[in-house]
Amino acid sequence: MTVPYEKLTNNAFSVSLNRLMLYDLPEEEDSLTSLATWKDGNKELTSLDSTELVDKLSYNLHEIKEDWYVVAQAIDVEATKAVQEKDEKAKPVVIAETTATLANKEKTGTWEILHKLTAEQVLDKTIVLFNYVYENKEAFEVGDEPVAKDASLNNQAQTVNCTVERHVSIQTKAHLEDGSQTFTHGDVVDMFDDVSITHDVLDGSKEAFETILYALLPDGTTKEIWKSGKIDYEVNDKEFTKTVLAEKVDTSKYPEGTSFTFKEINYDKDGNINGKHNEDLKEKAQTLTPKKVPTTPSTPEQPETPTVPSDSQESSPTVKTFPQTGEKNSNVLLFIGFTLIFATVGYYFWNRRN
Repeated sequence: MTVPYEKLTNNAFSVSLNRLMLYDLPEEEDSLTSLATWKDGNKELTSLDSTELVDKLSYNLHEIKEDWYVVAQAIDVEATKAVQEKDEKAKPVVIAETTATLANKEKTGTWEILHKLTAEQVLDKTIVLFNYVYENKEAFEVGDEPVAKDASLNNQAQTVNCTVERHVSIQTKAHLEDGSQTFTHGDVVDMFDDVSITHDVLDGSKEAFETILYALLPDGTTKEIWKSGKIDYEVNDKEFTKTVLAEKVDTSKYPEGTSFTFKEINYDKDGNINGKHNEDLKEKAQTLTPKKVPTTPSTPEQPETPTVPSDSQESSPTVKTFPQTGEKNSNVLLFIGFTLIFATVGYYFWNRRN
């Protein structure tokens, strides 16, 4: 309906004019605000027990419908600032994206979006959440502009942090091939180091460790004699184990009484030391020691004593005699001589008697 201007001043149109002005007021624009927290309700994460983000979206939309299409993005703040310093038009660095088709029962209300992130995605990061609301999924797919959005890199209500302190624990045991921890001085032996490294933060990062073998000399000094070099591994399991071998250690090259021990160093993904073990070289479980050679005390030599027979009577020494030359012939002549004497005496008395 067209009304001439001059008739609009007529009192009869006063009510109608008011109604026209009411209908000509522009409708309120669609808007979206949101508040991001970790699942525990805090803005800062200090433990990786739960890495889920909760985003509460407050909307004011022009109609009630069941197919609003919401795109929610987790943005790496520091990485985005770095790329946009080089190129102002560079797109934000997206860590993860969540989409959902949602309904609203009123033109104003709230939705809750859950971002299920991994430890690797959140660790040591500052994250801001971007939200976009589209008429429907088709509008998003064809590239239409969102009806409402909340996407500011400096929005503190949408910003969260993750600063988790890492702890590394190293446990080890040194041994020989037979499992023992003792050797004979002068032997050439293989020395083994069983290493167990425990992490409380499993972020999949690449770390490294090395073992160093020391000789503990009898005079109290130490000497580094072997290094494994850095051995790389990934922090995917709570406990990482590895056996390191120092081959053919010639113990004869070191003074008698020398022991040997291993020391371990762990390096983080940036090459910085984040763990040490047996730094003072005094841990017994890490030490291989020489066998003790038994020694017997020396006693002075005692002179031999003669053996006494069990009957307690002293035996006289046995003298062996040898026959002298002519001894047998002399006995025969003596016998003949005595025989002749007795015969002569007998004959004399017999003759005298007669």
